[in-house]
Amino acid sequence: EAGTTYAQAFYDIGNSLGVSPFFLACRVYQEQGSAGTSPLISGTYPGYEGYYNYYNIGATGTTTTDVYVNGLKTAQNKGWDTRMKALTGGAQYISQNYILKGQDTLYLQKFDVDASYNGLYSHQYQQNITAPMTEGGKIRTAYSQTNALENPFVFKIPVYNNMPATACPSPDNQDNTATAAALRAFVVRLYEDALGRTSYQDSEIDYWYQALRNGEKTGAEVAYGFFFSTEFQNKGLPDDIFVDVLYKVMFDRQADSGGKSDWLSKLSNGMSREYVYRGFADSQEFANVCGQYGVRQGTISLGRYRDQNEGVTSFVNRLYVKLLERQGDEDGMENWCRVILTRADTAENVAYGFVFSSEFTNRNTSNEEFVKIMYQTFLNREYDQTGLEDWVGQLNAGVSREQVFRGFAGSVEFHNLMVAYGVE
Repeated sequence: EAGTTYAQAFYDIGNSLGVSPFFLACRVYQEQGSAGTSPLISGTYPGYEGYYNYYNIGATGTTTTDVYVNGLKTAQNKGWDTRMKALTGGAQYISQNYILKGQDTLYLQKFDVDASYNGLYSHQYQQNITAPMTEGGKIRTAYSQTNALENPFVFKIPVYNNMPATACPSPDNQDNTATAAALRAFVVRLYEDALGRTSYQDSEIDYWYQALRNGEKTGAEVAYGFFFSTEFQNKGLPDDIFVDVLYKVMFDRQADSGGKSDWLSKLSNGMSREYVYRGFADSQEFANVCGQYGVRQGTISLGRYRDQNEGVTSFVNRLYVKLLERQGDEDGMENWCRVILTRADTAENVAYGFVFSSEFTNRNTSNEEFVKIMYQTFLNREYDQTGLEDWVGQLNAGVSREQVFRGFAGSVEFHNLMVAYGVE
C-alpha cells in the first residue's frame, strides 16, 4: 500500500499470520540481497511488468532467464501485481506450505527430513545449502539490533541416530569462495592502502574478516576505525590523497574527476574528513560493494556542529578564509557553527566580530578590497561591476564601513542565502 514502509508491512503481515516479522524480512533479504535490484522485484521485467515475487517462490531453472521467468509466472498466476500483494501472498505461501506443516525452522525448510509431504527430502524451500546458517545469522542480527535477544525463544533441534561426536567443519572453511576472497581483499586494502603497510599478521586479517562476515561489525564502522586511527592520522595526508585513498579502499577503484572535485570542494569549504567519510560509507556504491562481500553496510554518526549544515559551515569558513586569510581552527569552526545553528546569536553578529576584529582591521584593506571581500563573504560570489562601483563610491564619500557591512548583512540576497541554509 502507498506510504507503507517495508518494516510496517512485515510487522503487519507477521502479526496477521502468527509468523515472526524478523523471519519474513530476513527471508526477503536472503532471497533478494541488499541491493534489491533483481528483476523479480523490479516490476519492469519484459512481459511481466507490474508483477513481483519477493520470496523467489517458483523461481527455479537452469539459467538466470529461466529463474526470472518462472518466478514471475508464479507471481502472475497468483495475482501478485502490487508489492504488498507479493509480500503478503508470499508470506501466506510459506506459512501454509511449510510452517503449518511442521517445517517451521530454517533448517527444516531446507532439509526435508519428514516423509509426511511428498516423501523424504523433496519438500524443500530452497536449493542453497548454507541458507539456514546465513539466514539464521541475519535473523539473530535483526533481533540484536532491536534489543530483543533477551526474549524467550523455543529452539527446535532435530536429533539423529548415530550422530558424530563433533560437528562437521563447514565446507567453505578454507574461504575459497569469490565472496570470501573479495571480503579478505577489502580488509587487506584497509592495511595496505589506508595505513600504507604490509606488516600485518594473518591473524589481524582473520579477526576483521570474521567480525565482518558474521555480522559483529559493519563495513562502515570497521573502515572508520582504520581511517581515523592514530596511525592513519600520523601519515598527515593532504586532502586530495585522502580522497584518493577513500575511493581505492571503499570502492576498489580510482577516483572519477567529478566526484573527487566535489569531495575536495566540501573539504575546502570547511566540512570535516569524518563528514566526507560518511558520504562514502552511506553511498549506494558502498552498499553494492558490501552486498558483494556479504556484509552489513552500516553507518557512522556525526556529532559535531560543523558537520550538520554544509551552508552554515561554508559561511563560517568564508569568514576565516576571506577575512582573516587563514583556515579556521577546529575549536573556532565548531564554536561559530554551534552559535549559528542553535541560534545563540545571528549570522550577522558572528560576521561582525570577524569584520571588525583587529586581525582583519590590521590588513589595512582598501575600500575596493573591502567591498570585494563583503561580496565573497556574505553573498558567496564575486562582485558585479555596478554594485562594486556603487559601494566603493559610498565609502569614498564618507559612508562608514559598518554601514556598508550592514548593507550586505541586511540584503535580500544574504537573507535568501541564510533561508536556503535553514537558519534564517
